Amino acid sequence: MALDRDETTALLMAVKDHRLGAAVALLFLQGWRISEVLGLAWEDLDLDAGTAHVRRASVYVDGRGQQLGPPKTEGARGEHWLMPTVVALLAKRRADQAQERAAAPTWADMSYEGERVTLVFTTPAGGLVLRQTVSKVVKQAAKTAGIAADLGTHAGRRTVVTTLFVDG
Repeated sequence: MALDRDETTALLMAVKDHRLGAAVALLFLQGWRISEVLGLAWEDLDLDAGTAHVRRASVYVDGRGQQLGPPKTEGARGEHWLMPTVVALLAKRRADQAQERAAAPTWADMSYEGERVTLVFTTPAGGLVLRQTVSKVVKQAAKTAGIAADLGTHAGRRTVVTTLFVDG
């Protein structure tokens, strides 16, 4: 399923104040995979330039749980331009996360390939967010926006491709 422009706008309005609203925007405006979104770190972003580098993903590994790993494809790696709406939501996320860090008794430290990373999307204690958590946010936002209840995170990729095809 792909959303049209009005449905995408309604979905984003439904999540604009949610702590994972910027994650949903990356899915439905940029067409990123959920694993790429959840692997994004602040070190990967230049909000002034409106760019992000995909360097890692957050994936579930049987027997080990959620962990940081490589992106699904080499084509996903590299610099990506960000839409202004996404940049604004990421800036809001940064401010909200600073408050979460200050309120948390402890904050989880993350590293990937031996380097410390400060993830954009975390639990309120700094841990890895599960893809199912974002799926629930998307489904609830779809319900709030009056969109199909079976909307999933991968629909963001279809939405972006469809929008590019229709507008192209």
